[in-house]
Amino acid sequence: MKKQIYIALMAVAAGMVSCSTDNDEPRASIPAIDNIPQLASYSLSRSEIEVEPKVVDFNFRLINTISDKYRDIYDNAPEGGNFAISPLSATVNIALLANSLDDAATADICNFIGTDDLPSLNTLCAKYMSMAAHTDDTFVLSNSVWYSDVFTPSPDYVQGMKESLFVDFRPMDLANSAQATNDINSWIARQTNNLIGRLLTPGDALSELYWINAMYFEGKWKNEFKVDDTAPATFTCEDGSKTQVDMMQSTFVTDYLSDGNIHGVTLPFKGNTSMTFLMPREEAPIADLSGKLDAGTWSRLNEKSRGLKLQVQLPRFRIDDALSLSQVYNLMGFDFGAVSLPKMGIEGSFGIVCDQKNCIEIDENGAKAASVTSSGLITSDGVTPTRITFDRPFVYLLTDNTTGAILMAGRVSYL
Repeated sequence: MKKQIYIALMAVAAGMVSCSTDNDEPRASIPAIDNIPQLASYSLSRSEIEVEPKVVDFNFRLINTISDKYRDIYDNAPEGGNFAISPLSATVNIALLANSLDDAATADICNFIGTDDLPSLNTLCAKYMSMAAHTDDTFVLSNSVWYSDVFTPSPDYVQGMKESLFVDFRPMDLANSAQATNDINSWIARQTNNLIGRLLTPGDALSELYWINAMYFEGKWKNEFKVDDTAPATFTCEDGSKTQVDMMQSTFVTDYLSDGNIHGVTLPFKGNTSMTFLMPREEAPIADLSGKLDAGTWSRLNEKSRGLKLQVQLPRFRIDDALSLSQVYNLMGFDFGAVSLPKMGIEGSFGIVCDQKNCIEIDENGAKAASVTSSGLITSDGVTPTRITFDRPFVYLLTDNTTGAILMAGRVSYL
């Protein structure tokens, strides 16, 4: 199977992420997932064939929303700036939620993705995970659920999640929040080979429950770029400014893609994965590409690709990114609303917050990419405390709870 990772070249960015070095094994009363079964081949059932294009469409809607609503998501970033998103990790994470919430919330999530066939979505995600676990490249997809002792997951729910999505269930002791934070961060660091060192900041308030997907990829170019051929070059940013980059270059036969105002190349790795780089022709803004690429255009580009001998010049880069998927989902017209968790053995209404952290590195040897998608709880009338600190001006109202009469009201601006 030909799997592809998509990223548009927008601008060069570099950064660092914090890496955890503590590898203490978190506690687990429920046995961890040891093995993901290997598939003899990647083939889809009739129902999975119907679901897959809807998942692909959902993936491109994610990409396009981030591109189109960039300034809404990244408050202080320049227009048309860098971003990195893992649609795969987001898809698997939202599948975890679809299997964990009440029936109404599950139906809403499935409608958001574009399918009412949750079992086929599950088996499709499971096949993604199975293929990842046994690819020739280093490619890992891992799922975990972290929960405090206020939850009692039903045995059927635990067994179903372990069998369908290979979920690793991990209890948390929130009485020792530092240890719980370290346990989650250590799990993430291991699953992403330290490319993403942590999800949680020590000292921050913890949710009582997390659903987490982690993805890690590492591949070596089939046609490696020689380090000695890398040379300084000028990169023109989206705003017209110029910057100096380390430009890799090599000449080889590879797939060239062209469709209207889009062109690019697909660079294979030594295993069964590849990476496609696309640019708009001439002076068109990058948003014309990254915000309008859809499943149909993607399919046409790949169908029309042809092998050519090309001199490929590609900047060496690293991008670290973090974004609120909840905000992206809201911009796509979806809100989880108040949900219940009967499968977790608790009453109450909760909100869901989703986030994603990403890192991608490109150099002469190949590519490394990691993503962590997490979903946690916001209480509506439940158990997780949300910190609110009145350390800026506020309004007050003193009321009679029986009559509703307001005894006193005012504003505090100076103290």
